[in-house]
Amino acid sequence: PGAPIVSPGAPGVSPGAPIVSPGSPSVSPGAPIVSPGAPGVSPGAPGVSPPMLPVAAKAPADPPPRPPPLPPLETKPLAWERHLEIGGDLVLGSRPSSHDATGAASGVAYLPAIGFGLHARWQVWKYLRFAAYFADLHHGLRVPTGSLGLPGASYDLDVAKTMVFGARIAPTLPFGERGRAWVSIGAGWGRFEFARAKVTLPGEADTSTLHEQAFSFVEFPIGLGASYDLVPRWLSFEVELTGGVFTGQRGEALDGRQIIDGSGHVRHTTGLPVVDASFTQTVGLSLLL
Repeated sequence: PGAPIVSPGAPGVSPGAPIVSPGSPSVSPGAPIVSPGAPGVSPGAPGVSPPMLPVAAKAPADPPPRPPPLPPLETKPLAWERHLEIGGDLVLGSRPSSHDATGAASGVAYLPAIGFGLHARWQVWKYLRFAAYFADLHHGLRVPTGSLGLPGASYDLDVAKTMVFGARIAPTLPFGERGRAWVSIGAGWGRFEFARAKVTLPGEADTSTLHEQAFSFVEFPIGLGASYDLVPRWLSFEVELTGGVFTGQRGEALDGRQIIDGSGHVRHTTGLPVVDASFTQTVGLSLLL
């Protein structure tokens, strides 16, 4: 114990002799360890620990600087465009008549009436719009005594209720930002309805009954209109004048009906007159959407 460790190459040590490591049977406890690099010690020899190199401590790298904030994005509101108009109308309508479905002259007339209408317009293009419309009119009737093929008969007829649905295309010419004018052409389907009526025949105290009847028609209206935005982007005022021809008029009201007189006999009436033409004047307001 305490003997020094013999290094290779020391005097009296044969070359190639093994290096004696601490704790070996032939080495006393506490003997010093021969370090690599000592004179006569081969690096990597048995019992020699590899050299310990000093490790330089690295300082933590600073984080990259924060980039400057981006400038605020420029916001530009979208330009307002007219797309849809929905509104209501006050309608003044006239539907003159002169003859029945057989071509015979008729004294019955449909009187002018005031009603209401609805419309919706879609701007397909700046210079073209598509419109859907509805109109409801109740025409009074003028029925002279002896009309409808019953000499001397008088009638208690109520109003003729009419309605029409249709669509139009309207080439449009804008005037600035708020005004526009247009012409329109379209097609519609409508119906006349007549309530039950009382018929008084000459020489009879009791009245006879003329039952409910109706007829339908197809119209082709041509119109001229103009509008002005009272409240820009919100409310528009408009007027339109329309004239149309009727076709396809058919129904039991035009064919004539049967009544039973006081003695129980069947009497036949002639049909109500067909409509020669249609003229309407509308005044309305529209919401701009």
